[in-house]
Amino acid sequence: MKQSMKQQLTFLLLIISPLIAVTQDLTDEMKEWSGNALFQRHSVSSSKTGKSDVLYRIEISFKNGIGTATATYSIENQDNSYGSSYSESGSVTATAQTEFSVTITDDKKYYSVYLFVPSCSGKLKVTRDGETTYRDFGMDEALFQLESKEMGDNPDLLIGNETDRNKSGSGYTEEIYQWAFVRNPVPVDLIIESPGYENWLPEPGMDENTKGNHIDVGLKLVNPEGKPLNVKAKYFEAKLMKTSQEPGVTINYPLDATAPGKHDMRLLNEDHQPASGDGQTLTVNTSDGETGSFAIGSYDGGGYTILEVTAFLQDGSQVTGHYLKKDGPTSIPYPKRDAGRLIAKSWLEKNENPKENDDKEVTAGNNRNGDGLTAYEEYRGMISEGKFVRLDPVKKEVAIRVKQEDLEKFRGGFKLFASATKVIPLICLTTEMAENRIFNKNKTTGKAGDQYGLFIEEKDMGADLGKVLPATPFKTTKQTTNVYINIKEIRRIYEGTLSRNELTSLPYTLQEDIDNTVAHELGHGIGIPHHGSSGKGVIYTKAENPSLDIRFILENGEPSPKIPELDQNLLGGPHNDASGDLNCIMAYTGKYQWAFTKENGSIIYRQLPFMPVGKTLCTSAAGTRVNANKQYFEDAEDGYGNCVSRIKVKCY
Repeated sequence: MKQSMKQQLTFLLLIISPLIAVTQDLTDEMKEWSGNALFQRHSVSSSKTGKSDVLYRIEISFKNGIGTATATYSIENQDNSYGSSYSESGSVTATAQTEFSVTITDDKKYYSVYLFVPSCSGKLKVTRDGETTYRDFGMDEALFQLESKEMGDNPDLLIGNETDRNKSGSGYTEEIYQWAFVRNPVPVDLIIESPGYENWLPEPGMDENTKGNHIDVGLKLVNPEGKPLNVKAKYFEAKLMKTSQEPGVTINYPLDATAPGKHDMRLLNEDHQPASGDGQTLTVNTSDGETGSFAIGSYDGGGYTILEVTAFLQDGSQVTGHYLKKDGPTSIPYPKRDAGRLIAKSWLEKNENPKENDDKEVTAGNNRNGDGLTAYEEYRGMISEGKFVRLDPVKKEVAIRVKQEDLEKFRGGFKLFASATKVIPLICLTTEMAENRIFNKNKTTGKAGDQYGLFIEEKDMGADLGKVLPATPFKTTKQTTNVYINIKEIRRIYEGTLSRNELTSLPYTLQEDIDNTVAHELGHGIGIPHHGSSGKGVIYTKAENPSLDIRFILENGEPSPKIPELDQNLLGGPHNDASGDLNCIMAYTGKYQWAFTKENGSIIYRQLPFMPVGKTLCTSAAGTRVNANKQYFEDAEDGYGNCVSRIKVKCY
């Protein structure tokens, strides 16, 4: 009948007699078995005057009935009683061949096992009051022996795990017995599947503790020949390695992120709940011994990791998982990517395969390449208006911070700016760009430099319709501290123009006027100046210059029947900020009422017609519309115009 642990272990350390020595020839039945066994006796005690630690351990592993048994015996004792010091210290190990022997009762209910264990012997260091001597110590040959153990449901699998722990004073003695033997074990592969793996990309939550998206992982133990398994899994263990720890969840969010961040990818159980601790290790349970499931959760837009999975089988062996097939990879990169790369392969293939640190965006007609963000940063993405978006490594992009209450007022201007400049605005609310305007603050990987964004807001500035600070003609996003738009004054002038001229409409709407102002001022923020200096018109009067031929021509081409009263602020001259291509958002189309020119010794003032606002960006200094005939403001000032060539988004 079944014996207690105490009864079993009485056989363990018996000296092997010649009658039960290991046989020289295994029977065919013994050759059918493979497996592992462990026995450990550990005794520990301590007191005010000393301590004792004695360990005896047996480890056995065999295949097809033949294997090795290793015995280890160690002693660490100290005794300072009776006014003297005494210590013992030593450890010995021996390994020898062993052979498996099993008997099963006729009724198939019980089994007994015998495995040879070698002796181990060595020298024990003994120190008494500072004097050291050595003496022999060790353990004799023994048997690892199981007696009358109950068979389980599977006659081809003999497994057990027993522990006996007894306290004694201030110490304890613990004995552990573990064994797992399988008859004719069939080969086992662990196959890992992950639906959607080829194209899956990580997405973040709104903070480092909130999961964004996830990808499921399925596990299955299979026999490569399709036979039923005779040994199943107790459990699986999934591990993530070399997981990224970028600060925050994107390059711009949250603003108070610190480095290093938490792990950007973490394991989730089959119910998609996070694993304990840092989420890098997960025990995956199995209900049928063959299958299991879990998921990998993403906590960052640019997260990456490597997955490895191991199956721990009932017979004590382990099987490493392979992706999709038995010779598939055992270290699986998530997301799918090539060796040495951090960016998902599917994203790279859709975006002209840039390298992680590439910053090569090109605008036709402009030699200032790049937008200050590397391909990895653009892949990692940003939080824009509370949502996660990836950026474009082919198009130049600039971050623009705007207050929530101003957003819809400026949205049309953002679209016009993008259409004209081919630079895409990346809209940030006030919680999405820091006061220092460094847009890509959250980084430890794939960053070439600090890229600054722009601040834009509505502001009442009196007569100024728009303003960019500081007031210098050539700026970068790093230098541009503020962009202000005076919607109140734009509206006042627009409505006043209609009323003063008794018009029902102008060749542009109020919204187009606002949009043009927004696009124009943002253009200054990326380095685009006006087409020339302001004004340049000179007022001549007949009273002061009686010999001059001074003419006034109305917008219809007819001479003015009377001498108009000119306002210096509304009079422009050649090559000023209204010169050049009037289709350009950087040219003023409604700033002046009269144009001043000198022709063959005559002073000519021409009344300007109402013109639509510009909606493109010029590629030369040549004048268009009324500027094309040299009668108004003519070509752009020398060194200006060709605004496309001025674009400079990258600021370092």
